[in-house]
Amino acid sequence: MASSSSSTDSKSKASSQTSIEPALTATEASGSYLWEVEDETQVSHFLGADNGKRLKSLPFSIGKLQWLLEAFPNGDRKDNTGSFMVYLTLIQLPTDWQRVTFLLRLFNAETCSSFTGIATYTKTSNSGGWSDGTLMLDDLKRSISTSTNKISLGCKINILQLVGTDENETKLYQYPMKTEYINIMKSKTPIFNIKWVIDEKLLEKFKTANIGKKFESDIFYESWSLRCAPNGKRQNDKNNIKLYLLLCALPPNIVHCKVKYTLSCDEANVQWVNTRDFSYIYPNVGWPNGTMETQQLKGPDGKYKDLKQLTFRAKIEIIKLYDTDLMSSDDDSDEDDDDDDDDD
Repeated sequence: MASSSSSTDSKSKASSQTSIEPALTATEASGSYLWEVEDETQVSHFLGADNGKRLKSLPFSIGKLQWLLEAFPNGDRKDNTGSFMVYLTLIQLPTDWQRVTFLLRLFNAETCSSFTGIATYTKTSNSGGWSDGTLMLDDLKRSISTSTNKISLGCKINILQLVGTDENETKLYQYPMKTEYINIMKSKTPIFNIKWVIDEKLLEKFKTANIGKKFESDIFYESWSLRCAPNGKRQNDKNNIKLYLLLCALPPNIVHCKVKYTLSCDEANVQWVNTRDFSYIYPNVGWPNGTMETQQLKGPDGKYKDLKQLTFRAKIEIIKLYDTDLMSSDDDSDEDDDDDDDDD
């Protein structure tokens, strides 16, 4: 594995930054919060909300920062009425912190809805959330009627980088990768293998998923995750089972990496192979329409086959790491392929 470097000046900057006392410890930089709505009156306010109605959680602290969750149970615009929208808002940044880049996972426990993404917040751009269709209000109503009368909205945050306000944009904190990841990266050809098994219970939710509904795997090796939209992410994806590879972290001082990846499903006997550049700006990629369709899981009668599980896999080969945001001249990623970048 080769590594492309920038100029001597940027090398010196990176070297000088390593001597700075980090603004956070790794333990302080990550955490989770669960917003549980159990009071019958409050649950009714959520389920009966008008379009544009906003509800807020209590503030909570992760990474020496104050955050809150905001929910629009019936959409925050006329054109997404019926879509239960959830946002994470940063209340305030310290005066000497210019921006914070972090891995975010938003989820609803009752419906297994989930969204994972990498975001950068500043003093003026401090809120973001999942896309339309990730959770539909009607889906939540059905789930609550068959379980407990409770709404559970949560988030997990892992701060990846803090940048200061000084003219050198000093990195005040960078996420330190752990031993398992480091050991794999030391090999001549670093390869990460991921296996995600969809059990029978979750598979039933796959079969009734609306367009835009997403499910996600655990995070593997601190750095990669998988996402599935069983009925497509957008209207033109309908009846396509979309699988995505998500970048969750890069090593310190690395801004992007060139990766050869293979996405596959055992039961459907399909796979997609490509080479692509991943960064915190472009962290996700999915296989194209036609790779796997819902019809492949159905019998001649149009009903779903009696599957007990689905098995998705990803093989991720790290070809090159870059410590500059300029692409190398030998990058041969195919810009004309049919990959569907997940730009939620």
